[in-house]
Amino acid sequence: MINELFIKLKSYLEISSFERRGVFFLLFFILLICSYNFGIRKFPTEDIPLDEHKLKQLRVQLEDNENSRYTMDTTLNKAYGLDNAQYKQSRVLQFFNPNEDSFESLIDKGVPYKVAKNIANFRQKGGIFRSKLDVKKMYSITDDVYRTLEPFIVVNYTAPSRSNLYLSEAEKGKKQLKKQTISINTATQEELETLNGIGPSYASKILRYRGFYGGFYSSQQLYEIKGMDSTLITSLLPQLFFDPMAIERLKINTANVDELAKHPYISYKEANAIVNFREQHGLFNQISEIKELHIFKGKDINRLIPYLDLN
Repeated sequence: MINELFIKLKSYLEISSFERRGVFFLLFFILLICSYNFGIRKFPTEDIPLDEHKLKQLRVQLEDNENSRYTMDTTLNKAYGLDNAQYKQSRVLQFFNPNEDSFESLIDKGVPYKVAKNIANFRQKGGIFRSKLDVKKMYSITDDVYRTLEPFIVVNYTAPSRSNLYLSEAEKGKKQLKKQTISINTATQEELETLNGIGPSYASKILRYRGFYGGFYSSQQLYEIKGMDSTLITSLLPQLFFDPMAIERLKINTANVDELAKHPYISYKEANAIVNFREQHGLFNQISEIKELHIFKGKDINRLIPYLDLN
């Protein structure tokens, strides 16, 4: 039985001499190809030729691009009388008025070049910034750029009423005197009490909070005063002027922990972190560097930025 199975299996595996030669030839051909590929990869016979002319052109083009960028930066620096170190430090943002500051003034106050250029072009075409949000609407300003600029934007614009369009110049002058506003950052107790809706109690609160903060830079801060509701604040805004230049600022390069921690927007731990960073890494070159501190990660500190000063 076993012999029969073996004979039957052998009949299936038998091949002719012609087929046997074909199989050997195929195996030899495959082995030859594998050996050739292995030899080429392992022992290359010659180097890949390089086009020296094209390589030289590429190097020249890269050098020209680098030189042109350096030249442009140097030209801008010289145009404003700055060396490289001074130019970097000049990028510290300062309060600016998009309706009044010239292009050169905006650059000096740390506004990015493209933003300053677009603001100047917009004004040349007769454009007016009626609120901070008008600055945000400009195509060159991303959300991140606007969040950085917003605390430093000063827009004092009052839309003319329909009745003013028909008044003479003399009448407009008289009407303007009646509606003259006062600066909330320099007003006295008596001046605050002259405002509609403000008595001795509210005037005292405004002065007390002004002392805590070092001044007000935004009308939104009035909502932080205990007891003042939106109705009262809305009625006050046409009578007040927020002058950010009158704010008392903290000198983050020289102030100690206790001096920094006195401000309502800085905790003792945050003040300690600022001083430790300064001692370990040196003085701050830009106010925006404070955002890089670990303790401020994930926090919105734009309300604190207007109260900081490098000098």
